[in-house]
Amino acid sequence: MKTIVIGLDCAAPEIVLRDERLPNIRRLMQSGCYGRLESVIPPITVPAWMSMATSQDPG
Repeated sequence: MKTIVIGLDCAAPEIVLRDERLPNIRRLMQSGCYGRLESVIPPITVPAWMSMATSQDPG
């Protein structure tokens, strides 16, 4: 099984689905799965992405 993770910081999935300029991402979302993630504490971009990549709490 092939897996791809596309993370869009502060972007709601609904906005991406409606954007006509992003047909490939929209197609991936329609044929795969997607969802919102809850951020870590503190909700700062760099620690949040590192936590997602490593499964470690930044605190």
